[in-house]
Amino acid sequence: MNTSSFIHEILEEKKAQRILVLNMGSSALHEHIIICETSNLRHLFALRDDVLEALKIHKIEVHHTEGKKNSHWLLIDVYDVCCHIFLDEARDYYQLEALWADKVMR
Repeated sequence: MNTSSFIHEILEEKKAQRILVLNMGSSALHEHIIICETSNLRHLFALRDDVLEALKIHKIEVHHTEGKKNSHWLLIDVYDVCCHIFLDEARDYYQLEALWADKVMR
């Protein structure tokens, strides 16, 4: 199983909403970008923590994370995959997936 499928599976299991995987191709900085959302801050940070814990258990190295205590948008960079976890209103505001509408996988 590749890293993007692994992260997607964790997000589904932990009830992230509107999960979208973008295939950026091997020439891009990230081969896949994952975008998902939730409706509250507690779940937002729980999703991030669950993904990070699963990556650690499976010895998948994390390049870096972004997002502070009250952020509405968190990022997990795993070299070939970049995962964006939003609060629903932040996702609607930034419309990140509109930048790459032609790259949608699922």
